[in-house]
Amino acid sequence: MDNYFTLPRVIHALREMGVGVVGTSHFRKGWPPKNLCAITQQQAKFNNFYWCIDDYGMLLGRWLDNGMVFCVSTAPKVGGMVERAIRRPRITVLDTKHVKDIWGNVGKKEINIPRFVNDYNHWMGEVDVSDHRIAYYHPNLCCCCI
Repeated sequence: MDNYFTLPRVIHALREMGVGVVGTSHFRKGWPPKNLCAITQQQAKFNNFYWCIDDYGMLLGRWLDNGMVFCVSTAPKVGGMVERAIRRPRITVLDTKHVKDIWGNVGKKEINIPRFVNDYNHWMGEVDVSDHRIAYYHPNLCCCCI
């Protein structure tokens, strides 16, 4: 699942029906816990995975890639690391230091990433396409009281 659908109660209801969820999300009021919200991109180290289990029993994580990513899973297993060839990300104001430190001038480098992130990247393909289409074809709807 991706940002459009990852609401805590929806994820919990899907879990109760036996449907697993792995995806990215946005912060909601009171969710995730404050200790996870408090981790900023300036404080985090590249490729570190910060995580906790919430009141619903879901794994919530933050990971610094090209930017801070907030992810959620109904299968609370943090797992280990997986070595993958990762392309050098574009350089932005926020990630200049870690991109230059890790990649230098190399276009691709073998990097250990969290298994959770690897699994998400492997299975997220169609959801990402859906997000792009929703953003591109978003109709301008107005609601009026009659």
